[in-house]
Amino acid sequence: MNRIRSADQDYKPPGQWTMEGFLFVQEKRPLGCAWTRHYCTYEKGSKTFTMINTENKSAGKQNGLVLSQPEKFHLKSCIRRKTDSIDKRFCFDIEVMERHGVMTLQALSESNRRLWLEAMDGKEPIYNLPVILSKKEETYLNDAGFNFVKKCIDLVEKRGINTMGLYRIGGVNSKVQKLMSTVFSSKAPVDVELDPDMWDNKTITSGLKNYLRCLSDPLMTFKLHKDFIMAVKSDDQNYRVCAVHALVHKLPEKNKEMLELLIKHLVTCVFSGMTLMRSQEETVAAMMNIKFQNIVVEILIENFDKIFHQPPDPNVPLPQPQSRPGSRRSRAICLTKGPRKPRSLYTPTLCLADAESDTLSSSRSSTPMGS
Repeated sequence: MNRIRSADQDYKPPGQWTMEGFLFVQEKRPLGCAWTRHYCTYEKGSKTFTMINTENKSAGKQNGLVLSQPEKFHLKSCIRRKTDSIDKRFCFDIEVMERHGVMTLQALSESNRRLWLEAMDGKEPIYNLPVILSKKEETYLNDAGFNFVKKCIDLVEKRGINTMGLYRIGGVNSKVQKLMSTVFSSKAPVDVELDPDMWDNKTITSGLKNYLRCLSDPLMTFKLHKDFIMAVKSDDQNYRVCAVHALVHKLPEKNKEMLELLIKHLVTCVFSGMTLMRSQEETVAAMMNIKFQNIVVEILIENFDKIFHQPPDPNVPLPQPQSRPGSRRSRAICLTKGPRKPRSLYTPTLCLADAESDTLSSSRSSTPMGS
């Protein structure tokens, strides 16, 4: 049902533009910011990005939409917005020749954002390490890191794991940096204590995510990343679990120990957003595999006892690279049968994202919330 509901917003319509559709544009104002809905188009050859404000009441109407004069820009760059850097989902930043600074745009869903990023040759954000974590030795799993993770989990679980937006809502950046500096300072003891009166939950959870993201090699390692992804692409659910089970036991001992610590914690949480695995290369293909990374984590959570407390089946074959089928570009793809209707302005249904999916339900005035 969700797939049917979101088909319009995720589908890239054929036409003269590489990509087109509704986007919400962030507008800075004296008392904060507002998000206004625009109909946008992008032509890859000339890197031309055009947007038309559909909420300007004084403008004319076309096909039932209120339209103002189009604004035209030439794209310089496009970068996916970090999940924990903004209180909206599905965002990305673009730089254009005609304006200083960045323009922040919000797509209608995660899959819709991927289409825009692919059309604009979008890049993954570069995670800048805090100054205190910039030294090479501090980005590996060590005693200070284990102590920090344990203290964070202990504080969060004591305060209550059902806190609204526990890992979804980011803390204040300056407080998070102060926490990291306090814990990983060269003068700090390895078993430094975290004062619960000084650090709130948002700062603690953001610091924990920050530490995991800054590891030079992610917890589930670059080496095994493709193996985990291939394992969960199998249609056989039982094989998925067995293959992930076997791969976990191929992790370095420290990585496996830390992963067990975190997954045990996540068994009790509804949402995490932790960087347990990431691709070594920042490509569109890597972004498309994010949903499979989520499946890996789901399998770890749902099969925690089996994966971490039982040996894997030695007879389960590990994933092998598969030969790619013939290119799909040589075949036309059509979502409907019969003669095509005359093409009109592309108007997908706007929706609010529900808690369990990136699909949207009807609402014309609101933007998808959360991170």
